[in-house]
Amino acid sequence: MKFYICNLVNYYFSINKNKIIKIFKENKNNYGTRKIKKTLKKDNIIISHRKIGEVMQKNSLNNLISND
Repeated sequence: MKFYICNLVNYYFSINKNKIIKIFKENKNNYGTRKIKKTLKKDNIIISHRKIGEVMQKNSLNNLISND
């Protein structure tokens, strides 16, 4: 049972990972974690902005506007 749930969670997360990357690229690399979270929420997908940040960092997705 645990193995099945773990695979289901990994499958769900991989779909969301692709959506995060797609949303980021569709918006000309301007969206940060919080805007991506709001966009996903419109599609009834709830994921934390920290998890979105992890995906962005692992895939080297940096928005053009930085707070430096």
